[in-house]
Amino acid sequence: MNLLKIFEQSSVGKKFWLFIHPYVYISVKKKHAILYNALNGFFLEYRDDPCMLDLLKRLNSDKSLYVIGVKPDALTPKLLDFVGKLRNSFSGDIMEARDEDKKPINFKPIPSIQKSLEDLTTTEKKSKQLAKDNIQEYLNILSLFLTSKCNQNCKLCSHAFKQCMHCYSKKGTVSELPLKSIEKLLNDTRSSNLSKLNILGGNIFNYSRLIELVRMLNDNNLKKEYFVHIKHLADHCSELELLSGGNCRVNVLIHFSEWFQGTTETIQKLQKIGLEINLHFLVEEEANLEEIEIFLNKVPELSEHIHLVPFYNGKNIDFFKEVVFLTQESIAGAQPSMKEIFSRQTINSMCFKHLFVRWDGAVFSNMNHKKIGDIHSNSIYMIMDKELNKGHSWTKLRKNVTPCKSCPFHALCPPIDNYEYVLKRYNLCHIM
Repeated sequence: MNLLKIFEQSSVGKKFWLFIHPYVYISVKKKHAILYNALNGFFLEYRDDPCMLDLLKRLNSDKSLYVIGVKPDALTPKLLDFVGKLRNSFSGDIMEARDEDKKPINFKPIPSIQKSLEDLTTTEKKSKQLAKDNIQEYLNILSLFLTSKCNQNCKLCSHAFKQCMHCYSKKGTVSELPLKSIEKLLNDTRSSNLSKLNILGGNIFNYSRLIELVRMLNDNNLKKEYFVHIKHLADHCSELELLSGGNCRVNVLIHFSEWFQGTTETIQKLQKIGLEINLHFLVEEEANLEEIEIFLNKVPELSEHIHLVPFYNGKNIDFFKEVVFLTQESIAGAQPSMKEIFSRQTINSMCFKHLFVRWDGAVFSNMNHKKIGDIHSNSIYMIMDKELNKGHSWTKLRKNVTPCKSCPFHALCPPIDNYEYVLKRYNLCHIM
């Protein structure tokens, strides 16, 4: 029925209930507010509009639970337009109050987190609580840097690994992760939810126990992802068959500053071996995209195995603004679910349940932050306990950093990622 007819047919002095459906997210920050429907992506935004901001604040309060009373004299054209948009988008509605003493029951969406994560901020006996709540559930991925050995001296060696999954070595360091330590680590995590191993170097082909390690890894059902620089392949292409086996994939890291004569031929050899491969191209500028297109003209069958990885070199901020920075349209267009929205207010899903183990045994929750433990002297679960209690990655949230915490979009945006640590700013967007 037409809204005006509803109000015209109502008794004089009657009150109405304005309500929002539970799958709608509302956020109000100072003079800026948004309403977002997680089912269909419908989106409303209000800036510098005191009347609408006050209305959304009232609807969003824990006391109102997405339902507020509205008197007939408050039904202005602006409010009627708002209600019409709610109805047309299935985001909410208005109805006549038949009994002013009884407010309709509604369910405002409220984040629900696991008991241990909640207690981490409210109890002192955190380790005991985690043990009871199965801390094993908080480990899905382990990334192992097998060795620091590599003779390539690549341009990106000292910093690419801080932006993406990438090999790296350290000058003056000759070290490798003992096979026994890896075996113990895998045994200790058998009861966990560990499902994937990332294997990196240095140059993994310089790892002295590589054959034994691969055999050991192939004896379990974990997904194995090997990361190999394109220059490593030139010298070790014949050894790639070592990495074949169940549930394995080889990820070839390619940067145009290290492109060499014969790169295409080397990649074609991978196909002949029959390995499952992905090609990770580190892209710094639009010209790189043209080079990739030329490459794919030679090997079009690899088009489905190409991954483009933006790379910040300290000078290409304009390229990042073009291909990485978010807009309001892209954020809303991604249509995050209510589950994702609440998850982003509780944990950082970009790195949660993921640990990195360096060749010297040092453990990190993110390679941009300080180490949180050492597998030679700490239990992996005690290290996870430390990250949940005092870490800087798993619980690094937009709602706690400037300027994101002042933006109503912060829970709709993807979690904080490595690019933001490298660029030393959290708002990689065109909003704030």
